[in-house]
Amino acid sequence: METLFTIAWNTHTGTIRKRKGALSRVLEWLIKRYPLCLSVNPLSRLPHGYSRYTASDKAALAAEGADIPADFERDRRISRTEEARIVAHLEACRDGAKTAKDRSEYEALRVMFQLALRTAMRMREIYTLTRDQVRLDQKTVFCRTPK
Repeated sequence: METLFTIAWNTHTGTIRKRKGALSRVLEWLIKRYPLCLSVNPLSRLPHGYSRYTASDKAALAAEGADIPADFERDRRISRTEEARIVAHLEACRDGAKTAKDRSEYEALRVMFQLALRTAMRMREIYTLTRDQVRLDQKTVFCRTPK
């Protein structure tokens, strides 16, 4: 039992949320498959901020002499330098392509990459994009089925 306690304390809050999400999906499957076994997913009732360390959690860790993990927010955006390197690589591939089909595919990849980066659209949304969803005069893309 003590080992489980230690593992839970040493887990980053993002990891806790991922594990909760995975377990929640298992419970949702269980509810759909065996509705008499469990009627409500108990994990869906967790309060906002459930994975953060409270003052009492931090005090308990300090009393044990354990390090108190700090919550931090990750920024997953790529830098302008990384973006420029990716675009330059795609342009070099396009310029070095032997056939018009290959050149058009590399140009399409470059445009898709920049569209995804600027709009945060998912690949499915980009692949299913049609001309009538794009308004160049308004500089707007209308997603029909956003997540």
